[in-house]
Amino acid sequence: MLPEVEGGLNAAACCPAEGLDAIVQFTNTDKLHQKLLYLQCIPAAATSTKYDDNVDVLLPLLEELGHDEDQPEEVKLEIAAQLPALGRILHDQQQSSDCEPEDGSNHLLRLVNLAVHLLEDEEERVVLASQTAVLEIAPWLDHTQLHGILLPSLDRLMLCPEHEIRSAVTQLYAHLGPALLSSSEGTLAQNADAIQGVLMQHVLDQAEDMDFQVRREVAIGLAVLGATLPAEGHHNSLLGAYVTLCSDRVWAVRKACADILPEIAKLANAETRETQLLPVFDKFCEDVSHWVQTSALQQLGPFISTLEAHHIPQSLLQRVIAIPDLEVTGDEASQLRLATAFNFPAVLASAGQEKWPQLRPAHSKLLQDREPAVRRTLACSLHELAALLGAERALADLGPAIQV
Repeated sequence: MLPEVEGGLNAAACCPAEGLDAIVQFTNTDKLHQKLLYLQCIPAAATSTKYDDNVDVLLPLLEELGHDEDQPEEVKLEIAAQLPALGRILHDQQQSSDCEPEDGSNHLLRLVNLAVHLLEDEEERVVLASQTAVLEIAPWLDHTQLHGILLPSLDRLMLCPEHEIRSAVTQLYAHLGPALLSSSEGTLAQNADAIQGVLMQHVLDQAEDMDFQVRREVAIGLAVLGATLPAEGHHNSLLGAYVTLCSDRVWAVRKACADILPEIAKLANAETRETQLLPVFDKFCEDVSHWVQTSALQQLGPFISTLEAHHIPQSLLQRVIAIPDLEVTGDEASQLRLATAFNFPAVLASAGQEKWPQLRPAHSKLLQDREPAVRRTLACSLHELAALLGAERALADLGPAIQV
């Protein structure tokens, strides 16, 4: 009889002492609650079990259950959720055992292959858990396994007709940089350049996917790749793809591009920001989609903070000044004012204190905002503005604000 607690079964209380035999027995039962419970026990049991037994018993068990299409979604989710913990246990045990490193990484590869298989599941939670498993275990694989097995396996999934699978794989391409980097030889700069080239091409190959959800993940993935593998040699192709996606026919893709504009701007040089990204931002603000416009204005402050003072056009500052008076309905108006309040010091820092007379009326209006969160945010940043303005001007212009 399994011990029960209020609200469900107590996994921690029942499994480790019973060992692998109990796990094998009860994960093959028809009783779903028992099966889930003992799947949750796998990491605890594996920790107190020898490496060879874990490999001989747990790996085949999980592979059998994971490839069984008749298993309930809850079971597949639990299997995917346990893979990272089991991977870490096997990795640590392999490091302290007589097992050959190649054998140990092969066992971890089996876990990754199982996670890749579960990426094809229809349940979104299973897919998300499987993505996590791939990303957490992949750094322990060697170069050949990553480039010769994992990436080709993901490439095959990109041929699937289901856009959900292609979107999930595109996300993985974008986030695999650290794993590939950790398995490579050579200098960090050389590795970053080569790996970003490989992953960038995988992501860019999906930029013309027929489904907008995949293209949206491509846009988001460009920012992730640029941040994790800042190899400047690939910035031109990244920026070119980004600018193209900014004109996508579907508003959701354009909105994703608006959301990541500041991250993309950080990767560009001053000339590119001025000649390519400023026009893109202006286009977002005039977009036919209200959602794209709103996303662009929420990124206004962070975008300005990436620009040098002499490259900040008056039109951008006018957009900041206009936000307190924008006629936007619902929560969006307050969210825009809150974002403006939060980013006010960064805007002034980039624009320079000589622009304060233009920005001050907007600041004064926000100080009187009806939303406490907006006023509180400004209050928390008064010291930053004071440092930027200097003692005399800060006392004159910000002193009254302290009494508001």
